[in-house]
Amino acid sequence: MLGARIGLLIALAFSAPVMAQELTSEQIIEQLRSKPILRDARGVIVSPQKDVTPSVDVRVHFAYDSAELDADAIIGLRALGTALADPALADLKFQIVGHTDARGSDKYNQSLSERRAHAVLDHLLFYYDLDAPRFRSSGAGELELFDPTHPEDGINRRTEIKNVTAME
Repeated sequence: MLGARIGLLIALAFSAPVMAQELTSEQIIEQLRSKPILRDARGVIVSPQKDVTPSVDVRVHFAYDSAELDADAIIGLRALGTALADPALADLKFQIVGHTDARGSDKYNQSLSERRAHAVLDHLLFYYDLDAPRFRSSGAGELELFDPTHPEDGINRRTEIKNVTAME
């Protein structure tokens, strides 16, 4: 438990994506509403990069070669769906981005990441009664690996939720 809290604090301090299954809906809300603050190793605040946006990574389990959500995926999306339906986030817009590992061709991974992001979005819109114009989905394929040193590792297969309000 202490390790998860320390991980959350580090992620919030550096505006790095956080795995949603480790967070409650309240923590997800805080992460998605946060303004990017970057600190160097000494704790000194540095100017955030323009492309840094508050985000949360979600490990969504899919069957092999499938974009259909399984039971584990649906359970894993509960805290995220609850957070996105909360009035605290009602004025924000989000992009759901699917990611893959580096197995398979670039073209295949791009298509698979798009289908998986769309499946997550469809589920969230339907089961959490979200306002569709606030959301869009896209795929990044294998271009933005969570762990580039292990390109075929399962940790790279994820869905990222980005607060894109300021970018529109």
